Amino acid sequence: MSPGDRIEVVSLEWDRGVRRSWSCELIRAEGELIELKGHFERNVEHETLGLVEKGTVSVEYFWLDRPYNIFAFTEPNGRFRNWYCNVSLPPEISGNTLSFVDLELDVLIWPGKAPLVLDRDELEATAQRLSPNGDMKACAEEGLANLLSHIELQQYPFSSPQVLL
Repeated sequence: MSPGDRIEVVSLEWDRGVRRSWSCELIRAEGELIELKGHFERNVEHETLGLVEKGTVSVEYFWLDRPYNIFAFTEPNGRFRNWYCNVSLPPEISGNTLSFVDLELDVLIWPGKAPLVLDRDELEATAQRLSPNGDMKACAEEGLANLLSHIELQQYPFSSPQVLL
């Protein structure tokens, strides 16, 4: 993979069924970190985020050895919008496809506000349906703890004064 390459990102369920997919541009792949840039091609009404406008830029941070990923949203006018983080299994790369198993828990961070943990009810329902032995829930809680530590310690990209556009 080289900067500028198109990368297909695939979000998977615990049972490896496809949840959704989208296309991004590779910004860089360095060590365990992969940075991508995507664009919203249409308006999206999100239950928690509200309206995400067409043209919003998403800079996406994936680590091959971490149980979460981080998205930085910038509005079409260039103003930083928010952070959105997914608790997940570490991603896998196959050719120009990056896939990850989404573990339902998310963290939303609005500028100047404390992190908000989302979707605990979804984790409960999905874990009961797809992972009655508790593996999914245990992975999600461990990933959430790691993510919240990353945020609290203001590690990259939270330490960066400006998100790459």
